[in-house]
Amino acid sequence: MRLVTTVSLLGFRERYNEQLCQRLGAFRKRAGYKTQADFAFDLETPVSTYSKYEERTPLPHYLVAKACDLLDCGVYELFTGLSESLAPPRKPEGLARGCHIGCSLFSLLHADQDDR
Repeated sequence: MRLVTTVSLLGFRERYNEQLCQRLGAFRKRAGYKTQADFAFDLETPVSTYSKYEERTPLPHYLVAKACDLLDCGVYELFTGLSESLAPPRKPEGLARGCHIGCSLFSLLHADQDDR
């Protein structure tokens, strides 16, 4: 049973990363940046590096706040695709910091898989 859990988590990570990269591109276009080069310039990142963030590698943590500012979106919206108004409370009782977001993301992606 442990092997099945590990395999499903690996699939979750790949699927989540793919969706995050797609959302970044969609949010860039929604914000009015027609090309990756335009956004990379404002993000102060080489175009070749930024293009990877839309294709296969999630945006590194040190660029998240700046990207959200340029894209006029919140971190929760970027990471989940959901409105900030649906974000869980900042620090729910009894949960370690950050756990509630990870649990929410897992629930969202897993629920989507169950619908197929």
